[in-house]
Amino acid sequence: MTILVENLTVQKKAKPILKDVNCRFEDGHLSTIIGVNGSGKSVFLKALLGFEKKDGQVTFEKDHKISYIPQKVTADQYFTVFEFILLGLYGDLDFRVNDDQLQAIESVMDELGIGDLADQQFADLSGGQQQLVVLAQALVRQPTVIIADEPTSALDIKKQLQYLQTLQRYVHRHQIVGIIVIHDLTLAARFSDSLYLMQGGQLISAGDPDQALQQERLEDLYGVELEMKETVDQHLAIIPLRPIEEGSR
Repeated sequence: MTILVENLTVQKKAKPILKDVNCRFEDGHLSTIIGVNGSGKSVFLKALLGFEKKDGQVTFEKDHKISYIPQKVTADQYFTVFEFILLGLYGDLDFRVNDDQLQAIESVMDELGIGDLADQQFADLSGGQQQLVVLAQALVRQPTVIIADEPTSALDIKKQLQYLQTLQRYVHRHQIVGIIVIHDLTLAARFSDSLYLMQGGQLISAGDPDQALQQERLEDLYGVELEMKETVDQHLAIIPLRPIEEGSR
C-alpha cells in the first residue's frame, strides 16, 4: 500500500490553507507530520481522508481500509468500553458477536493494557484512557491505513511511550501506512520512520528523522533555541531552551 499526494491544495474563503503539497507515504512506515499551530497539519489529514474540498490528487495504490483517530472523540454516554471498541467492527457485525470478534477485541485491549476497563462507561474515562480506547477501536478493524491527529495529547509520559510503541509495532508488523500528527519533537524523532515538516500550508522538508530534524531549520520554524543530543539509548532528544527574539538572528 502506497499513498501518493500530488499538488494538493486546499482553500477556504479564498485563503490558501494548503499549497501544492507533494509527498508519498509508504507501507510499513510510521510517518509523522510536525509544524507550528496553524501550519495546515490537520487540514492535510482531512484532505487525505476526503473530508476537505481540494485540488490536486490523492492516490491509494490499491484497495484500502482506513482507521481515522481525530483530535476529539465523543460517544454516547451509555457505551461501555467493550461496546465502543466493538463499533470498530461495525461493517462485519451480525446479530451475534462471534468468537473471532471477541478474541480480536480482547487481544487489542490486552495489548494496550485496558482490559480492566471493558465494563466501564466510555464517557466516565479520563482523556488519556479514552485515547487508548479509541486506538483500540481503530486497530481492531485491522486497517491498511491508520491516520491519527495528535493522539497522545492527553496521555502521561508512560502512556505516550506505550501508545507510540504499540502503533509503530503494528505498522511495522502488518506493513500498513501510518500517518500521525504530534507536537513533541523528541517523540517524533524516536518513533517516526519518516518525518514531514509543514509551514504555512507547505511541505518544507521530508525524509528520515536525521534528514528532517536539522537544528537550524527547527529553530527557524518554531522560533525557539533548541538543544539536540543523543540519549544513552541512542535516540535523539530535542530540548527547548528559550524563545528566539525577533530580529536576533
